Amino acid sequence: MTAHLRPAEVEAALIAPLYARTGTLLIGHAASLILSGLAVLRLGGALPICLLIANLCLSAGRSCVLLRMRPALAACTPDKLLAWRRPYQALGLAWSVICGATCAECIACGQDELTRLWAVALALGTAAGITSRNAGTPRYALAQIGLWLAPMLPAWPMAGSWGWGASAMLCLYIAAMASILRRQHGELIQLISAERHSRAIQQDLAERESDLQTIFNNAYAGFADIDVISGKYVRVNAEYCRMTGRSEAELLALPDSSPVVHPDDVPTAWAKWSEFHRTGQPYESENRVIRPDGSVIHCKISVSAASTSEGHPIRSFFIVQDVTAQKAAEAALRDSEEMLRLSLDIGRIGSFRRDLVSDLIYFGAQTRVMHGLPAGDAPIPSAELLHMLLPDDAQRAEHETLAALARRQPIMVLDYRFTHPDGGVRHFETRSRIDYRADGTPVSCYGVMIDVTERRAAEARIAHLAHHDPLTGLANRTLLRIRLDEALARAMRGERFAVMCLDLDHFKIVNDTLGHPVGDSLLRAVTARLQAVIRPTDTIARLGGDEFACIMSSLKTAIDASTLAERLITTLSAPYEIDGHRVIIGASIGLAIVPDDGVDPDMVLRHADTALYGAKAAGRGGFRFFEAEMDARLQARRSLEMDLRAALDDEAFELFYQPLVNAASRDLLGFEALLRWRHPTRGLVPPDRFIPLAESIGLIVPIGAWVLHRACAEAVTWPGTPRVAVNLSVVQFGSPTLVETIGSALDRSGLDPARLELEITESVMLKDTEIVLKTLHRLKALGIGVAMDDFGTGYSSLSYLQRFPFDKVKIDRSFIAHLGETRESAAIVGAVIDLCRSLDMRTTAEGVETEAQLAALIRTGCTEAQGYLFSRPQPASEIPALIESFTKASRVTESDRYAPAKLASFGNV
Repeated sequence: MTAHLRPAEVEAALIAPLYARTGTLLIGHAASLILSGLAVLRLGGALPICLLIANLCLSAGRSCVLLRMRPALAACTPDKLLAWRRPYQALGLAWSVICGATCAECIACGQDELTRLWAVALALGTAAGITSRNAGTPRYALAQIGLWLAPMLPAWPMAGSWGWGASAMLCLYIAAMASILRRQHGELIQLISAERHSRAIQQDLAERESDLQTIFNNAYAGFADIDVISGKYVRVNAEYCRMTGRSEAELLALPDSSPVVHPDDVPTAWAKWSEFHRTGQPYESENRVIRPDGSVIHCKISVSAASTSEGHPIRSFFIVQDVTAQKAAEAALRDSEEMLRLSLDIGRIGSFRRDLVSDLIYFGAQTRVMHGLPAGDAPIPSAELLHMLLPDDAQRAEHETLAALARRQPIMVLDYRFTHPDGGVRHFETRSRIDYRADGTPVSCYGVMIDVTERRAAEARIAHLAHHDPLTGLANRTLLRIRLDEALARAMRGERFAVMCLDLDHFKIVNDTLGHPVGDSLLRAVTARLQAVIRPTDTIARLGGDEFACIMSSLKTAIDASTLAERLITTLSAPYEIDGHRVIIGASIGLAIVPDDGVDPDMVLRHADTALYGAKAAGRGGFRFFEAEMDARLQARRSLEMDLRAALDDEAFELFYQPLVNAASRDLLGFEALLRWRHPTRGLVPPDRFIPLAESIGLIVPIGAWVLHRACAEAVTWPGTPRVAVNLSVVQFGSPTLVETIGSALDRSGLDPARLELEITESVMLKDTEIVLKTLHRLKALGIGVAMDDFGTGYSSLSYLQRFPFDKVKIDRSFIAHLGETRESAAIVGAVIDLCRSLDMRTTAEGVETEAQLAALIRTGCTEAQGYLFSRPQPASEIPALIESFTKASRVTESDRYAPAKLASFGNV
């Protein structure tokens, strides 16, 4: 075994620890130098001095060699280490001789026991140290010990008669050191051999584990290691994570694997898992895996025990294969086969063969059933089949067949109709292949017959639906346009006609209150009345919803058109009995005369629709002929609408602010935000010109959101803490995101919610009251103030004030304008103020323009006022200066406050 461990790397491994312990080596050198110095001091003479000098040189040489060996020790290069070992050991042996001679000199010539004791202790300690830290060079260690202790053997007798015993003991010590070195060397060889073997095994295991881990991580199948006792995942690979749609961390965190399995497959999977838990027998199964996103994949699973204890599995190993594509392919194949079968059975497809030489036709069983022929396989002559066809189709089929044979066509498609024995007419389509001899003579014909009766009926229905309204059966826009083009062609030859656009009045109310089924029944009843009034030569069409159009052909005079319009309005306005409900609606009609009002179809329809818009604007229930002014007004409205949409994108809106003051002290309380539109050509447009239009086209919600954000952002910059009031439209209040929009405006601006006040009109309360109240309470919960605006001008109801605690009620300017002039205005204003006072609500008077009005309001107890008396609405840039002017005015004394000169200057701020 020793010879086997003599390669350079083994020997280097044995001696490396010896040279690695530089600290102990340096300590040994220092001790020997101290001994040499002691010998020089105690003994004197030339020999100790020479020994000291030699010790110094050898110690320095060994230290230099040791420093040169350090890189070889750090790099673990055996060859370099063994190369440096030789000079180091040579110097070491010489150093041992010098140190041994020094010890012998101290023992033989020393006159005090301390010197002798130090020499003996150093010699024996060094010998023990060499033995204890020797790492595999026993011969070198014995040589060092021998060279160090050998000079002491003759020195002991020279020290006295007792020295002979000491010499004998020293020999025994040397023998004991040699025995220790041999035993230590053998043990080290065994340890190094065992360590090398263990490292080789560990390296092999690590390589195998690395290979297995590589296979585990990169396999195309999913692998999962599951603890059988707890059911938790221990280890999974990337493919398994992909299959389950979860990360490794998510899978390892699951309490068990059941969340991965489709709920419908859990009972079966759990039964097989329980059997495996009991017996440990491997098994295979197919389960569906459900991913977190809801998608499902099909998996084939092989389960085996990875480790067992007393016959029971402890760890299980899952091999999972994704068979989703295979399942899909199998399902597609089954679907394809089923589709083919259904195509033949349900699609009624039969086969046939025609012998062109004998002119006999052989039908398959399905074909005979489709044609109503008796069962069997007897052929029938071609003439008999042609006799079953409709005359026109029989003649055409025979002609097309002869033509195909003459042209030697390989494929022929033919369709025909025939009378079935049950009396019905069936449509068939044949697709066949014709075989010819080499000389071109036709031999036979093979093909299929498809019963396309239902398809042709469906095509006819589709063609009808393409031109007719499915609910009423009237013409639709497509057919109306075709008929309009035909009428315009006749108009080019001098014929006049009228185009009517008809809209039902109050139809939406019927739909909303009685439901769409009643609305559909009403539309069918309207259709019946329309068809009873118009002539057969006229065309009536439903354009959608409750909109209809009519083409009145062969018009002699416009009076004929007006007569028909009046009859239609009268007829449609009569009460209806629909599903037990008595329904009353009306109709509005717009008329355009061709060619007087144009000859372009789109223009004619647009002019009739413009006239309808004019009829509805005039109060509904009537008719209007198209006039050029109508189109101009409509174009102006559309132009304004387009400009309004562009204004929102271009941020052409801005806010003006009008102060709200304390009625008694005239101290500034806040501002009401008033929207303005700075139009490039119209100038500054007031809100009453564009707000109704914005509400009708659905722009009021984004415009209102812009107002909220801008008002809150500008209010934050004002000095002090004045409130800002923002008006909410009825349409805007109905938006489901209103509360979120207000919260966003507050969050982005940083405005204190207590400084924001929302003003709503009484019309808001006419909507779904419970929803409105819920929204108002959500706004109050944000800390926002809510005011009732224009109280008394609309559908006033005291229940509104009772059901919701408004912070403030604003009295409309129409009551303030005559305050102090009429008793009725004073009574109404006083009653509103008294009512609000009893409900702990503030009151704000709008439109205060005179001192008399203000004085009357103060006498009745009004808390706040707003109007030209204090300031006109000002742009945002003027608000800081306006606030400063109010601040200065608040310093005026009570007597000065009512001085005419002061009031005049204050009111024109």
